[in-house]
Amino acid sequence: FITFKNKSPISYQKLSLTKVKHFYTIKSNKDYIWFGTNKGLRCYDKNKEIWYSYTNFDGLIENNVQSIAIDNNYIWCGTWGGVSRYDTLNKQWKNFTIANGLPSNQIWAIDCNENYVGIGTNGKGFCLYDKNKNEFKIFDATNGLKDNYIHCLKFDKEKIWIGAQKGILS
Repeated sequence: FITFKNKSPISYQKLSLTKVKHFYTIKSNKDYIWFGTNKGLRCYDKNKEIWYSYTNFDGLIENNVQSIAIDNNYIWCGTWGGVSRYDTLNKQWKNFTIANGLPSNQIWAIDCNENYVGIGTNGKGFCLYDKNKNEFKIFDATNGLKDNYIHCLKFDKEKIWIGAQKGILS
């Protein structure tokens, strides 16, 4: 069983999250916990015990962060405006949209492995971004994908598991 030390949630005021109404996703690594919210990307530094906030004013493509993937020094964010990649070493953003090859800017799911970033969309299928070639390959109902509404995905060795509106795909 899990025992919670705090009987009530930490207040938003204490976390500087007063304008956040929705938390969509949480990911963590050794030093940080990353939160996707309706007001951008939030980050908690576990060592310094401080919060950071990233919004479209900082370089995030859009503030509704639906999904997060951690890829070494990169944080990939799936948003309602496309995909944003944050370089934690250089503190720089790179954004990807339909203009770069995404099938849609409405991103529901994102995950990555050593070579690829998998991206699930709201009605336009799934795509793989090849990090080495810097190019997208799109999969949708026209080329064999059973469902274009991709809600979640996870890389597992050489396979990718996709949770879609009509079931599980792999």
